Amino acid sequence: MAKVITPIKQSRMDYMDTRGDSICHLIAIAMDNAGFPISLFTTTRWVTVENWFSGQDTVAMVDSFEIDLVPPSWPVNI
Repeated sequence: MAKVITPIKQSRMDYMDTRGDSICHLIAIAMDNAGFPISLFTTTRWVTVENWFSGQDTVAMVDSFEIDLVPPSWPVNI
């Protein structure tokens, strides 16, 4: 994400300094055993340990969203 995008003050926690990154989950996709999407869901913040961003910053991040990692599952990431 762009350097100008920062978490909102209410989501600031000390452990985020040691982690050295910012995470923003938009939505999660549940997959079946064959790797096909079957539903969408969200999690609570205590599960994902993520930051909160303003709506405007979150919309700006969507343009740069990309899944290009092999782990944990290349077929699912494709």
